[in-house]
Amino acid sequence: IFSLSMFFPGGGRPVGEDPSEKLRREQKREMEERRRRRGGRAMSTSTTTKNDGDILFEKKNHHFHREKSRRRRRRDDDALFSMLWKADLICRVEDVAAKRGIRTRRNDKIQVPASALRTLERCDRCEGAPFFYVKKGASLSKTDDEKEEEGRYCAALDYQAEENTVVVPSELAKRLGLSTSSSSTSFDDGRVLRVEFRSRELEKCEWVKLQPVSNEFSKFLTRHPEADVKVALEQILVQWSCVHVGDAFEVDFSGFVSSREDEDASTKTFTLKVVALKVEGGEEDIVASLIETDVEVDLAPSIEHDEVIERIETLNRNDEEKKRNEREKKLAEAKEARVRLERKEERKEKMRRFREAMAMKLPSEPPLSTSSNVLRIRISLPTGEAIERRF
Repeated sequence: IFSLSMFFPGGGRPVGEDPSEKLRREQKREMEERRRRRGGRAMSTSTTTKNDGDILFEKKNHHFHREKSRRRRRRDDDALFSMLWKADLICRVEDVAAKRGIRTRRNDKIQVPASALRTLERCDRCEGAPFFYVKKGASLSKTDDEKEEEGRYCAALDYQAEENTVVVPSELAKRLGLSTSSSSTSFDDGRVLRVEFRSRELEKCEWVKLQPVSNEFSKFLTRHPEADVKVALEQILVQWSCVHVGDAFEVDFSGFVSSREDEDASTKTFTLKVVALKVEGGEEDIVASLIETDVEVDLAPSIEHDEVIERIETLNRNDEEKKRNEREKKLAEAKEARVRLERKEERKEKMRRFREAMAMKLPSEPPLSTSSNVLRIRISLPTGEAIERRF
């Protein structure tokens, strides 16, 4: 069961509303949220006030403990649900499910040997649909978290593959970075898959967030408001048994819109990436099951849109920094000019006091009527003035 919640966080699509307008509003909200986070807000209560450093520390600390708890829980799950079966198998690429006429959940269902089935039959702790974990080659040097993120989970189509062989659909082979050639290969040329089965089942997905790679997606919806995005996404997701963060889906709208002379088939196909998902209970995870579950889908602004916003924010930050530097430079120049003026006035004041002190030390001039024992001194100044004094 598939439900779509795009452009409108609250749920279903209102009749007559333009999806492109909804997307623009979503983009505007995203820009406002980015500006708010960049500017920062002081958190305060009636009794305490926290500075930005304390708030940032608390956020980082909360994120650290949340990530640590998630990884610990995953390691606990791996310890609780042990590795029941694993093998390095020669990979053969073939769309067996499609040849059998299977229309759903066929892109990531593999054929494994009967030895895996015998292991499942002996397991009484495995509930629900069994999922295998596959990855290219065999690497034992990485941690459990890193190994889980470098490979993929997938479901089993049947257990009719030859021993030491695994049959992989072409779509899953592309996700694993394998060639889509159907010929078998040896262990020496890289076409070996490590296939593992653990007695744990993936939790069911209840929410997934998709992000278009190109901004042409929103332009396309503006040109074609009749495009049924819900049905198009449903037809894509129904082909997979599980979904991973980082998956990219090619969505083709050719059958959902009217043809136009200025458009070809390539302009109606868009890549949407999985940027986040939640399992039952609302907890975020990196992989989840799509079997027998209700999935709500949100569409985020495109990656190109985010890149443009990031460039604009970078330019704004650079412009603000440039203006701030210019203000600081002007303030520094004004301060320096003020200091020079103060020093000049201080020197003038010192000279005035010095002259007054020297004038007080000079003896009084003798009376003009006295002519004996009188010395007259005439001093010519650089300005052309002359000073005469009698002693």
